[in-house]
Amino acid sequence: MFPKVSVNLLPYPGKGLANFDQLGNLETDFLQHVKLFVEKMFLPQNLTRKIISGELMTGNSLRPFIARWNQVLENEIPTVQNLTEATAEVQNRIGLANAEKHFDFEMRKFFTDFPYGVSEEIINQKVEQLKIEAQDVFKQTKRIGKKIPADTRQFTSQLDSYMEYKIEYYKQLNKERVAAAEVTRGLLEEKQKLTDQFNRTVENFNSVQRENAANLKKVQENLQDVTMQMQQTTAENARLISEQQKLNLQIQEINATAQRNREQYEKQIRDQEQRIAAQAAAYQNHVGGMRDRSRGFLDTLFGGIFKAVSRCVVM
Repeated sequence: MFPKVSVNLLPYPGKGLANFDQLGNLETDFLQHVKLFVEKMFLPQNLTRKIISGELMTGNSLRPFIARWNQVLENEIPTVQNLTEATAEVQNRIGLANAEKHFDFEMRKFFTDFPYGVSEEIINQKVEQLKIEAQDVFKQTKRIGKKIPADTRQFTSQLDSYMEYKIEYYKQLNKERVAAAEVTRGLLEEKQKLTDQFNRTVENFNSVQRENAANLKKVQENLQDVTMQMQQTTAENARLISEQQKLNLQIQEINATAQRNREQYEKQIRDQEQRIAAQAAAYQNHVGGMRDRSRGFLDTLFGGIFKAVSRCVVM
């Protein structure tokens, strides 16, 4: 239990310790040596991990030893025998805990590998295997003298009871998982049907989308053609409008020219009519003058003739 033992002598503590008195009544020399002893014990080079039966202790593994030793020290005078028995008991309890831990760990691992449960036969085979392994773990736990103490029936009985309790628990868990797996299988089949139906719906939708996309492409192409035709028609209309505007300007110019020509023609006609009228008036005046002169001549002629006739008649 103590592979390396050394001795540190201390002076007599005084009457204070013998009479369970206050610490202030202890000898000063004793207190100084205790101080040196404690400082020496906690030097880094003197701090080593506790080893029990060749196994390095941790805080958790050392706790049951301390608890059991504390019981021994409180209830009876410590001896090598009762300390050894207490240590052996703790080692058996540690072996029991390790065996239980191994059994439970392997069972949880087994059900992790088979989340939907297995048959009763497979569980029974696994349980028998783990029972043997757990018993081996308990037997292989290191003990004082490297031998198993004679009286381990209490701990092996506790191990059997623990495993039976866990077996019932895991069998019930397996039944629940098998039942849940049946429900899950039905749900998965229904889910698969819904998934297939959804995939078909999606495929139909995608087919319609592709068809719509193709139709839209055709419509866009037709729209582009119509737009191009409209642009061409618009350009042609603009050209025709421009030509019409040019023709209108030409018509306006022709009308203006015709108006000017008509005005000039009318002016010429008026001028000609005025000249003709003036000429007619002059001719009339000339004819009137000739008529007057002819009348005067005739009057003179006939007057002379009349006078001549008259004289002839008188004669």
